[in-house]
Amino acid sequence: MELALQAETASIPAPRDRAGGVGGAAPGPSCREAPAPGRRGKAVKPPRGRGYLPREVREMIFDEVRRLYREGLGYKRVRKELLRRFEFAVPLSTIACWVRGIHTPFGPMPALRPNHYPHRVDLKPSPELAYVIGVVLGDGYVCRTGYNYLCCLMVKDREFVEEFARSLSVVLGRPVRVTLYKPRGRYTVQIRSRELYELLRKPRDTLRLKDYIEHCTRCIAAFLRGLCDAEGSVDINLGNIYIANSNLKLLKYIQGLSSASASRQQGLIL
Repeated sequence: MELALQAETASIPAPRDRAGGVGGAAPGPSCREAPAPGRRGKAVKPPRGRGYLPREVREMIFDEVRRLYREGLGYKRVRKELLRRFEFAVPLSTIACWVRGIHTPFGPMPALRPNHYPHRVDLKPSPELAYVIGVVLGDGYVCRTGYNYLCCLMVKDREFVEEFARSLSVVLGRPVRVTLYKPRGRYTVQIRSRELYELLRKPRDTLRLKDYIEHCTRCIAAFLRGLCDAEGSVDINLGNIYIANSNLKLLKYIQGLSSASASRQQGLIL
């Protein structure tokens, strides 16, 4: 535990010149009050078992760090100001990485680290995202292990996995790799994305999924194609597509969706 600063409200002194006297005003805002101490004179930290601060809070602190540094404050003075305002002790190493652009609360800065990709993604309706939703509702799944939010698929059909990886790369804006899991002889994709996890985790937000699935006719077709790739089969003799799934509500939704969008082409038998 890091010790907080003293409880006195003395202002931060201006920097001294080489002769030992006070030389002019301090860089940035001057005469700032000393930060208030945390409970029992210790800096406030997140309770154990809760992990990091919420992303929105970290982004707000990040913006404040960048603003204070542009005003001329050093790392230690920025830390003091954050402790006074937010009652949270941000490590100096974190402040340095934020200022230098090594990492941010929403991923690295592409301008400084071109080979790295941001972790924050704004999901927008698209055929690729609709295809991913259809696959996850079938053979795919999302899970959480610690701070990792995963979207996964493991099947024997390599072309199916490659198409899923291609759609994921378009949605997330970064390359997705397909690997072979030799013990089971299956191809697998595993990608970290909190946004996809929040969208597709159980219990699923049906109304929010409809906004992505029923956005346009291309999204509807991509969703049905992804679900058929995962759970469907084709009767060559009759020319019908069959879908098998344990979720009756999902099957009824697909039946109504297909009858509204593809009834003029081929019937979808459930």
